[in-house]
Amino acid sequence: TYNFQTAAEQAERAVDIIRGLRQLVRKGEREVQKVPVGKLLEDAVGLALVAPELAPLALGEQWADGGPLMALCALYALVDALAQYSFNVFIVLGRQGRQVLIYLGFLALRVPLVLYAAMSQGALGVAAALFLSGFVGALVWNFQMIRLIGAGASQWWGEIWRTLASASAMAAGGLYATQKRVGRSSG
Repeated sequence: TYNFQTAAEQAERAVDIIRGLRQLVRKGEREVQKVPVGKLLEDAVGLALVAPELAPLALGEQWADGGPLMALCALYALVDALAQYSFNVFIVLGRQGRQVLIYLGFLALRVPLVLYAAMSQGALGVAAALFLSGFVGALVWNFQMIRLIGAGASQWWGEIWRTLASASAMAAGGLYATQKRVGRSSG
C-alpha cells in the first residue's frame, strides 16, 4: 500500500529544499556551495539499494525484474539534480550565454549516447546512458560553477566529503545486509 503521509512529508521536504536554495542564492555566490546535497544523496542511494525489493511492491509483480531499472533511475535523478542546482548561479551572475554553450555541448554528448543505448540495449541501456551522461554532467556543471564563483576545489570538497562518506558507508552496509539475507534464504 502507498503511504500518503510519507509522500506528503517528502513533498514538504522538497519545498523546504527549494526555499533553502532561494535563500542561499540571495545570501551570495559562495554560499551556493552549501546546497543540501546530503538529503538528495541519501534518498537516491537508499532507493537504489532497496529497488530490487521495492519494484514489485510499488509497481506490481510484473515489475519484479525492474529493480536495476529503478536503481539506475534513482541514481540518474541524483546526478541530474546535482548538475542542475548550479544553473541558478549562472542566472544570478548573468552568465546565461556560457550556460547555454555548456548545455549544448552536454546535449551533443547525451543525445547520441541515449539513442545508441536505446537501439542496442533497450530501457536498461537508456537508464544506464542517462546515469553515465548525468554523472559526467554533474562533474562538468559543478566544476564550471566552482570556476564561476571563484572557489577552490578543496573548498567544494570540504563541503561534501562527509556526505559522500556517509552515503558510501550506508551503501556498503545495505549491500552487506542484502548479501547476508540472500545468502541465508538460499542456503
